Amino acid sequence: MRIETPLRGIVEHNRPQYYDVLVVLGGNIRYENGVYRSTDWSIGPEKSRGGHWRIKAAAELVRQGKVGKIIFSTGITHSDPFAPSEAEVMYREFLGEFPDSEQLKNIPIELEIGSLSTTENANRTVGLLKGDFYKSDQVIGILTSSYHLPRARLMFAKEFETQKLDKSIALVSAEKILLEAEKSGRASSEIENIIRAVYTAKEMQGRILNERRGIRDFLNNDYHPLPPG
Repeated sequence: MRIETPLRGIVEHNRPQYYDVLVVLGGNIRYENGVYRSTDWSIGPEKSRGGHWRIKAAAELVRQGKVGKIIFSTGITHSDPFAPSEAEVMYREFLGEFPDSEQLKNIPIELEIGSLSTTENANRTVGLLKGDFYKSDQVIGILTSSYHLPRARLMFAKEFETQKLDKSIALVSAEKILLEAEKSGRASSEIENIIRAVYTAKEMQGRILNERRGIRDFLNNDYHPLPPG
């Protein structure tokens, strides 16, 4: 992967024209005004940010006819024991992107609600991908935020190898998808400005450094996921 766009921190990747399965990773949820919602880019107590853009990016790819099936992955990470799983919140918000449900009638959607970290996302999702529905020549898209992609790539690749899953992994940046949609007039005209502000902020630079430390620790077999939330 290379950073080569004019927006610092956006990961470039070669995307296929079609994802047989799109795995959407959770980016934490918040309880606001009586409703659990996926995170926006504002700084909060959660360990991830920008979760809602992952959902909007998945919806954009579906509208383009590039997705065969979706798996929303992440369990209950909120401190409230009665909170829904992140996968359930993502699914609800994803459905909200399609007032006309006919657009989704041929797209199976599965919820993986047991994982609490990226390593568990990879382990549990790859386990699902070994089912009878899946074929060896399929392309599996892993959709998450740009800052999270390098670590997610490493952990999914490891699980693909460990579980002997012979499929192609395609990395999908939520920011990149929405930036392209903006330039095509299909998304808010503020996407580029938001990305620039988020990825040049000191907090994000610290977050990216922590992601790199996580990669280093994982490669050294000394990786310990942060507590959920």
